[in-house]
Amino acid sequence: MRKYLIIALAILVGYLVLLGLSWLGGKTARGEIVLRYRHIIAAFVAVIVMVCGLLMLEIGAGETDTRYQPPQNQNGVIVPGQFVPKTQTPNT
Repeated sequence: MRKYLIIALAILVGYLVLLGLSWLGGKTARGEIVLRYRHIIAAFVAVIVMVCGLLMLEIGAGETDTRYQPPQNQNGVIVPGQFVPKTQTPNT
């Protein structure tokens, strides 16, 4: 779900940059080089936001050599779920 939010955020930011540059172009109406390439700049900003978001998702990802141990009831106390290495035996 988070990856879809990042993609939507990237599209929204790119669109807002495009609207901002178009509004700026309407105010100045001088045909500056930045305003001529506003679509490319907006797409570039959207790609940058998407790459940063995907990198943030990868940094927080779990290790591939772990397995999830669900919450357990040990001696009347609920032990929260956790990720443990695959080589470790479960605490039962």
